[in-house]
Amino acid sequence: MVEYRQYVCDPVYGWFLDDPVADDTWRLSGGNHARLWELSNNDVVASAHHDKLIILPPGHEADEYETAEDLVGGFFDNDLNNWWVQDNHKKLDNVVGTPPTEPCNDGEATCIYKVGS
Repeated sequence: MVEYRQYVCDPVYGWFLDDPVADDTWRLSGGNHARLWELSNNDVVASAHHDKLIILPPGHEADEYETAEDLVGGFFDNDLNNWWVQDNHKKLDNVVGTPPTEPCNDGEATCIYKVGS
């Protein structure tokens, strides 16, 4: 998988590397990409974005955040019996850019919960 290494810090695991998923391994023409971390409390944290056309060097560069967030939330939002999606539910104070200029991130996380959990 072509990506920059990203870590999170967990109170039990310490700093650890993401587990990436993407449209395809190389995304030479761009594509959707998410970084996933399963925390010690069993929560999964994700950072979703769209990468623009690859530029060498340095490699992939995010060109959209909000569209990828909406896409991922939509996968779960259509399964109302198993998932509960709350758009822009948590403020993260990590705003990037200003609409309509991309990349733009409103600094609010969509939260996806398993029903009955």
